[in-house]
Amino acid sequence: LGQFAALGLSAALLVAGVPLQSLFLMHAAVAVLGIIVLWSPTRAPAQRVRERMLAARPSPGAAPSKVGLRAIVLSAFGLFLLVNFLSQFGEQLVESQYPNYLNDVFQIDPEAAALAMAVAVLISAPLYPVSGRWAAKAGPKLPFMVAIAVRGITVAGLAVLSLVGEGQLQVLAMLLFGLMIVVYPYFEVNTSLIAARTSPIGPGAGQGFQGAATQTAGILGGFAAGWLAGQLGYSSLAWFATGLSVLAFIAGLFLRVQPPARAAAPQPQDDAVARAAVAAMGSSGVVGGAALQPEHRSETPSAQEG
Repeated sequence: LGQFAALGLSAALLVAGVPLQSLFLMHAAVAVLGIIVLWSPTRAPAQRVRERMLAARPSPGAAPSKVGLRAIVLSAFGLFLLVNFLSQFGEQLVESQYPNYLNDVFQIDPEAAALAMAVAVLISAPLYPVSGRWAAKAGPKLPFMVAIAVRGITVAGLAVLSLVGEGQLQVLAMLLFGLMIVVYPYFEVNTSLIAARTSPIGPGAGQGFQGAATQTAGILGGFAAGWLAGQLGYSSLAWFATGLSVLAFIAGLFLRVQPPARAAAPQPQDDAVARAAVAAMGSSGVVGGAALQPEHRSETPSAQEG
């Protein structure tokens, strides 16, 4: 909702003639305001989490289990990271440059492009619980693969439309772009579940690697988009995104995701963090998308109370 409101406000301010430099300053001001508002109410819970984490650490003599990097890379988890990286990299080729891309290829004004993005984000917000229910029934791989397929179809459609001619089919181009954004909840929800169920190093560390892979794809995709646009033109971005989506989908067909009962057991450090967070924040025992197992809860009475 915040992204929807900001995009709509940005479009309105651009129409009113507000310079882009002023929008950057407003962005910085909102970020600082958010830090100020959140700083005080989060200090005490964060301190309680730190104290409980220190108290729950294993003794220095305990020998933690270690998994080598080679084993991680060659596991189902490594394949998942590759699929996620390819898909996110391809999507960023278009999304990171979307105002320039839509304007250069389809002559869509930045104001209209921002509104299209805002509407797509608003439509996607209610899809998070829908994605969660689908994953609960069919497992996370199916909605994840469907999202990759939809993303591939949308960027392929944009690539084909770019051949029709400049300035034509603007509405269809914005619809395809919007659909690419709308399916994002099916990535965000299911990538966390797949990471937790395939990770050989515990669900917490697995989700950390998944987040790192996603952000790395975003950074590299943004750089690549600018370079490709400068070398081959903006119309090339959708073609490269299509190729990466096809590669991600083919690789994803070989991905095997275990059901919850067979997923990798949480590591001691993951459980310590979860128990500390539950006790400090008073949540329901579901932390970071992974439910605490009963056998782990029984170790600390405060976790049950939380």
